[in-house]
Parts: sequence; structure tokens; C-alpha cells
Amino acid sequence: MTFSQSFQSHIWKVAKEDIGKSLTNDSYFKRVHCTVDELDTAYDTMDMKPKCAIIGNSGILLNSRCGREIDSHDYVIRANLPGLKEYNRDVGNKTTLMMMNRAAVGSMCKTLLGKQSTTQAKENYRKMLEYFRYMNDSILWMAKGTGSFRKHLQRIAVLFGKENIHTRFGFSYVSTVGLTRTRWRTQKVPSSGLIMLAIAETFCQNMTLYGFYPYAKDPSGNPVLYHYYQPNLTDFHTNAHDFDKEHKMLRSLQDQGFLRLVIDPCGK
Repeated sequence: MTFSQSFQSHIWKVAKEDIGKSLTNDSYFKRVHCTVDELDTAYDTMDMKPKCAIIGNSGILLNSRCGREIDSHDYVIRANLPGLKEYNRDVGNKTTLMMMNRAAVGSMCKTLLGKQSTTQAKENYRKMLEYFRYMNDSILWMAKGTGSFRKHLQRIAVLFGKENIHTRFGFSYVSTVGLTRTRWRTQKVPSSGLIMLAIAETFCQNMTLYGFYPYAKDPSGNPVLYHYYQPNLTDFHTNAHDFDKEHKMLRSLQDQGFLRLVIDPCGK
């Protein structure tokens, strides 16, 4: 049976083998066009679950006290290695799947594999390993494939094995950008949030979105950070994404009962 990409629960597969063994096998990264039968021994599916929380990185999450509510979901999906432990009251502790764009993958590779010739580099290395220990047993999902990072990821897989970090790597069979564009009919490159939503559709019955707010001020006129974990980042301008159009679409989907969009503090 030939694999066919579609929006169904069985399509997103992640490695279930020991990460140090599976990712050091060079063929692991090349077996893209295979049959399902070939892949079944090395890959596993994301089981369909009733409740999923999809976490954007907007500063609207600060002081939201949504952490406990977020952690109550069956799956918690995040993107691009945001701050976690120090913000857990607002964003929770749980991570099932961490989607990573190429910038996040590049940052991870630079920190873990770069020269540790300075005190700061050594501290960054220590903090990143601690970060992955904190989200142990989660899946790092490469939204746009491995590209030029393939060999670096193999080395990180070995490092994780030595450090007893059980984080797994996941990959997409096809371009998630093209897939999301088709699904939501976007002209510009879809944001990480929209890609997470497209992924979540395949294994979530009910989706609640937190931290999806692309504006510099909240509904009450208070300033909002671009990312909740980057206090100096306040510039919302980008030519790559159409955040306003995406947010209007999400509000429309909420009105249709397709998802729940949380903007106000939890328990309010």
C-alpha cells in the first residue's frame, strides 16, 4: 500500500525507536518515498485524542494563569523552543510535540554542537540540555524537513542518548507549508501557529488555541510582547506572514465551533 498524504489521523508518523540508534542510521533521513508497510516497523502514529492545546508564543499569555488548564489537555503542542519552566504558571509544563522551524533547528544545532570556547557558550549548552530534560519524552517535530541539518541532528541524537534525554525526532513526508496553504488557502507563508493547527487536525478531536494573538495591544489597550519569553521583542511587522488575516480566520473558525480561541486570562 503506497503512502498517501491527507488530513487523517494516521498520516503523521514519528520514530519510536531509540533515538540514538535510529537517527545515526543515514538511511533514516532518506526513506521519504516508501510504502506504509515498509515504514510500520520504524514509525508510529500519533493516536487520536479528545483534547489538544495548541500554544502560540504571543505575549498575551503573560499573566494569563493558563498553565494548569493547558496541562489538562491530552496533547500539548508548542513551537520553536519557547521559554517553559520560568513561565509555567502561564503556559504550563507539558509538551507532547514541539514543532521546530529551520531557525529553531539552527539555533539548537549551534548551541549544542558549536565550540564551547567561552563561558557564555558553555552556559548556553548547559541550559539547552536542561531544557530538553525538562520536556523529556516529547517529540521534536521538523516542520520543514531536516535539510542541511541532517548530519547535525544525527550528532544531537547521539548526544541525547549519552545524556539520557529521551526526546524523539519527527518528520513530515511532504512540505507542511504547501499543505497548510492548500488547507487554509493562504497566499503568504503560513505562520508556525497555522502549521501547528493543520498538524493538530490529524490527531485531535477538539482543539483549544492559546497564545494566538498577533497585535501589539490587547483588547483593553495594554501592550503585548511579540513573544512572551522575549521582553525586548516588540516589533510585530513582518512581510512573511499575514497575521491579521490568519487571526480573523481563527475567530471565524471559533464562531463555527471548529476550535476554541483563548485570549482572556484563564478562569476569568
